[in-house]
Amino acid sequence: MSGGMRQASGPRKRGGPPSLGAAVLAFLLATSLQGQDPQGWVDQTRLTGDWDGARTTREQSGFTIAFQYYTNLAGNPVGGRAQGFTYTDSLNLKLDFDMDRLVSWKGGLFHVTFTNRDGSSLTANYIGNIFTVQQIYGPTETYRLTEMTIEQSFDGGVWDVRAGRYPAAEFATSSLYCVFMNNGFCGYPGGVAQNLNMPYFPVPSWAGRVRWKPRPELLAQVGVFEVNPTLADTHGFDWSTSGSTGTAVVGELWYVRGDGAPGLPGHYKLGGWYQSIDSSATDQSGFLRGIGEPAAFARRTLASGSEKGGVYALVDQNLVAGEAGTGTGGAPSGLSVLGGASWAQGPTTTNDFAAFGGLIANGMISCRPFDTQGFAFTWANFTAPGQTYELVLEWNYGIAVTRWFTFQPDFQWVIRPGATGQIPNALVIGAQAVLNF
Repeated sequence: MSGGMRQASGPRKRGGPPSLGAAVLAFLLATSLQGQDPQGWVDQTRLTGDWDGARTTREQSGFTIAFQYYTNLAGNPVGGRAQGFTYTDSLNLKLDFDMDRLVSWKGGLFHVTFTNRDGSSLTANYIGNIFTVQQIYGPTETYRLTEMTIEQSFDGGVWDVRAGRYPAAEFATSSLYCVFMNNGFCGYPGGVAQNLNMPYFPVPSWAGRVRWKPRPELLAQVGVFEVNPTLADTHGFDWSTSGSTGTAVVGELWYVRGDGAPGLPGHYKLGGWYQSIDSSATDQSGFLRGIGEPAAFARRTLASGSEKGGVYALVDQNLVAGEAGTGTGGAPSGLSVLGGASWAQGPTTTNDFAAFGGLIANGMISCRPFDTQGFAFTWANFTAPGQTYELVLEWNYGIAVTRWFTFQPDFQWVIRPGATGQIPNALVIGAQAVLNF
């Protein structure tokens, strides 16, 4: 691409066998079995175990490694533009450095994340809907430096500042959303992500945020993010601002339950955002590069001085405490409800109103304490000529095969794909698998 940004090598993958992700998976599975007691191997929380104590020692000294493999398998035997089946996967390596333990830098943290994605999109190639049905597809299937940030806390954690290169992984989101495979939920509600053009995982940009938590039940945070659509096609190692189209500012207020505050675990969030776009900008609103492209990275030329803004409300609340267990996505034990709504206004917004809601049951079956069931819907009213709404229903069951491996059959019903009424409703049958190394 122009502007000095380095393109991802090679064309976007449209199919073929799994590559790097599958090769790494096969290697780790083979090596982790060597010298392992079979029952202990099944019961441990990570596939590769404790490395003869080395992992615990490193974590106690301030260095933590988290390595995960995800895959989304999906096909549409009914509906859409055509019938088909696709595979996509993601390798995520996260390194966290506690600078206090490592070099006596009080309150300091250093975060680094690498990702690699492979595969092709069922939405783009076969269905033609807007809420993409595989959460880990896009925006470009390649390896990427996803995060490199410094975080500093003050006053015993009351104030916290984070800055560097990273996605907007702390705003308009919840760990519960990725219980679901549709991108209308994971990792950000579709109604927000399709309008607010922050850098979404796994694409980073220059960013920073300030967080204030005076009491366990109250939190406020403000973030500022570079908006740069050219970053979708890079590996994350070019840190210039060439291609930048503006700035996104986001603020949130939280009321928290649990986690040191009274009550069962829950979060109540009110958020607002504003995005400026300079006169030579290119927009990232959805539909503009064709239905199925990641909404945060499509492009078109805008009039001088374009800007937009919006508000949203999000909630997740544990209603009934379970006996034990933490399931897919880190859902609290028991029965939880989640939902939200958003409104946006501006010349480049793709939907004006959107809403979602659902239920998650985790650890409700005594003999399956780590299994998770989820049911949810997501809906948005789209504003382009000829479009009205798209609605997706999703149900899944996350089977904890071991403590480190979850296999999750998944069913989605896509109503009014593309929001036009011209594409038949689609049934999506698939599965998500997660391995923690």
